[in-house]
Amino acid sequence: MKIVGLFFTIVAYLLAAIGIIGLFYLDWISGIFLIVAAFLMAAMFAVLLRIIFKSIREKKYWTTIRQIVVTICAIFGFFVTFTIGFVVYNNYISPAKLANVTLQNDQGQKVVFVKMSHIATEKFFEQKKNSLQNLNNENYTFLAEGVGTGTTDSETRINEIMGFDFTNLGYAQIAEIFGFTEQKNTLYDGISSEKIKNVDLTLDEIFSLVGEKNPQQEAMTESQNLEESLQLIASLSDHQRNIMREILTSLLNMMIKMTDYQVAQIEKNRDTSPIFHFLYVILNERNKPVVDYIASHPDENIAVVYGALHFPGILQGLQQKDSSWKVVSVEPFLPYSQD
Repeated sequence: MKIVGLFFTIVAYLLAAIGIIGLFYLDWISGIFLIVAAFLMAAMFAVLLRIIFKSIREKKYWTTIRQIVVTICAIFGFFVTFTIGFVVYNNYISPAKLANVTLQNDQGQKVVFVKMSHIATEKFFEQKKNSLQNLNNENYTFLAEGVGTGTTDSETRINEIMGFDFTNLGYAQIAEIFGFTEQKNTLYDGISSEKIKNVDLTLDEIFSLVGEKNPQQEAMTESQNLEESLQLIASLSDHQRNIMREILTSLLNMMIKMTDYQVAQIEKNRDTSPIFHFLYVILNERNKPVVDYIASHPDENIAVVYGALHFPGILQGLQQKDSSWKVVSVEPFLPYSQD
């Protein structure tokens, strides 16, 4: 038992040391770190109450002070260690991949789904651009993602749902915060405009399909205004911003790896939640024109340049029309790796 006790004591002091270093490095935790600090304080309070009441009974005051300091630092150290582990695993050990997935049916038609991210590294977009050039040389037709504009009312609704002025800011400001770049139309440089098709819906068509449900009310009451969050991150010091970028990038990697889960949750909750109903329309209703175009052009090889979340639904839609569609090759790319 003494050996076990010694082991946990060493671990506690080690975590305490990490906690102290992390505390100073993060400049005493500002901005978004206060959210995490609230949870840490709740855990500390429960542990410290037990230590204090025990010390009053046993009258070991200096021992109590030492235990309190070590406990606080150890809890914070555990959080820092867990966060570092989470970041390292998702950003460096097992980062997300956005592949070019080649599909083929028994009639010989090929579809290459070029999985995209609205924000990513310059290297990623350059690699995808090279892929499109190669497909262009093989005489592919390109289906480019791009929701059409709508009325002022539709633009107001989408801004309220997104939590910021999406129609003006788009993804540029978000990309800048992450230290990435946004997807640009230069992706298609050198490709004839006649070979680039847009079968996407307009904002007006999307909200017509959404109907009377009110997703913006739920979105605004359940999430912090995104524009305020972006301003908060922008106000951090350089090294705080670098830390935040690593953490946010690890979350992006995790979300990409959970694509199937996200799609399943949208499907599961679309009838009970207005925001999930809206997301269902954004994904599935926009998938249908893509599937219909492919099915009605059996003599064309087609590259679908859409976000990764659209892939499961488009593949399912193709297989419902023709069960012979199958994956024949996968070429992975890393969207958020800075190497």
